Amino acid sequence: MSGSPRPPWWPGPGTRCRSGIWCRGPPAATIHSRTAKLFESLGDRLNSARQYATAAAGRPGATYARIIALNLVAQAEQQAKQGGIEQACTTWGRAIDTMAGVKSTRTLKAVRSLRADLRPYRARGVRVAAELDERARLPRPPPLTRSRRTRPETSRRPQPSPPRQPAGAGGGGGDS
Repeated sequence: MSGSPRPPWWPGPGTRCRSGIWCRGPPAATIHSRTAKLFESLGDRLNSARQYATAAAGRPGATYARIIALNLVAQAEQQAKQGGIEQACTTWGRAIDTMAGVKSTRTLKAVRSLRADLRPYRARGVRVAAELDERARLPRPPPLTRSRRTRPETSRRPQPSPPRQPAGAGGGGGDS
């Protein structure tokens, strides 16, 4: 969309989306990401890759590292499907760098998928694919879990004690 005039509905700088569910983060980056998914579903890999790249570039890195990494992975997948394995490996490498320190199940799945996508190229002896596969093989910390079982015992809320009965209301004593 660069170089062409933007439609009137396109968010400008500082514009916020009305729905927090639809728009996570900078509105323009979110729209580029959604547009990329649309192009992907239509089979337009070139425009899909471009939109994913623009989406990744439109987010601040420290705050949105996971989303940026996932956009870069999606961009690389589109590049690989177009036959540009060297370009895809470069983009996947940027994604791996961006994932450093991110604890997410989705990024771990993305690395597994990346390695599966590289397998045929590595088997054919494509050097960049083999090098990237080695980088992707490095151990990563496990994803955060939200299970209550992993919480330390001290962080649990104390259980309320049973209500006290007023004196003389015990009901066990005999009347004379």
